This record gives sequence, C-alpha cells and structure tokens, in this order.
Amino acid sequence: MALVSTIALSLVAFGGQQKDWLEGKVLDPEKSGYFGATGEGSTTSGAASGESGAEQGTASGGQPAAYHYSFVIEGDKFVYLVRETLKWRWSKPASVKLNGRVKYVVKKRKLIIMDDDGKEHETDILKLTTLRNQ
Repeated sequence: MALVSTIALSLVAFGGQQKDWLEGKVLDPEKSGYFGATGEGSTTSGAASGESGAEQGTASGGQPAAYHYSFVIEGDKFVYLVRETLKWRWSKPASVKLNGRVKYVVKKRKLIIMDDDGKEHETDILKLTTLRNQ
C-alpha cells in the first residue's frame, strides 16, 4: 500500500510538467502592423469574442474541413502570429479579447494560450518577429 501511494505522489509531483507562463497582449492580425498583409484571418467573423480572423477550409463533399483562428500575441521580447485549428465542429476557439492580456507559453513551434476561461489552447506559430521599441 505504501508503494502505491508513493507512486501516486510521484506521478502528481513529476507527471504534470509545470509551465512557465508569460504574459502578452492580443492584437488583431490585420491591424497589428507587425506582419503586413498576412492573408491569415482574412475574414473577421471569428466566433471568439470578435477578436481575430477566422478561415474555413472545405473538404470533398462540401463539408467544412477545419476552422482556423489567427491571433497576434505581443510578448515582452517577441511578437507571434499564431493559428489555432479546431479539429472538431463542436470545438470552441480561445476566448480572448482584442487588446486584452493573455498568458502563453512557447514549446518549440507551438504556442499554448490560456484563454479568459482558464482553458489551454495549442496554436501553431506561423511567424515570429522581435518586438519594436516603443
């Protein structure tokens, strides 16, 4: 019994990797000025708090293949153009506000966003640039 509780405690302590969250600002991909005309988020009918662009691809048979939501996240040192792909039609995009604060963490070519509801959303980093001096 002691062995089982020791294993359970070690899984809790070491199994979940602790994330070092950074804080940034959500910008509109079309108006941020960091990436020019990106083509990402070319329509602004996003379902997520009206904050970013949404694109919909189609598969054969006219069914939606995936929804893509683009965000620009301005951090302390870098600015990221990211895209969230919803894999299921009932999935919801990150609930974030334009010009609002957001927590994020970078893992290789992915950026994980903690939205306003406390849910984590994995996005792909499409472009990266350094922050302009204000």
